[in-house]
Amino acid sequence: MRSLNVLTLPDTALLLSSRLTTARSWLMQQAARCVHAALVLLAVCTTCSALAQGQEALIRKNLAERIPQLPKIDEVTRTPMAGLYEVRVDGTEIYYTDAQANYLIEGNLIDTRNRRNLTEERVEKLTATKFESLPLKDAFTIVRGNGERHCGL
Repeated sequence: MRSLNVLTLPDTALLLSSRLTTARSWLMQQAARCVHAALVLLAVCTTCSALAQGQEALIRKNLAERIPQLPKIDEVTRTPMAGLYEVRVDGTEIYYTDAQANYLIEGNLIDTRNRRNLTEERVEKLTATKFESLPLKDAFTIVRGNGERHCGL
């Protein structure tokens, strides 16, 4: 005849307590790992941001020293091409430079793989006007259909 292991109530409570302690310990380890990963990610992002700001400052400084007749730089941003930066002056005038501002390129940046003129797209984005910002109180309006679509000339 087989004997059955019968747990008494105190034994069951002790077993559950030990399993809860093990689960709590495992959860604490996972939480510590998540916090550690978040802190590492924050440090990397902060470092990258600081490097980008330092790079922008270096480009601004070098261009101002080397080409004093260049108008005030509005913005310096990275382009999809590694090591190439966009320099925007006078609102919509765009130039390109390397990371040390040793070279200044005037012209269009073309993404040949996707067949897109990145310079043209950027200028269009900079010069775009939101329809909502137009002074519609002074406009002539013609409604055709339900008036769902709008066109401004």
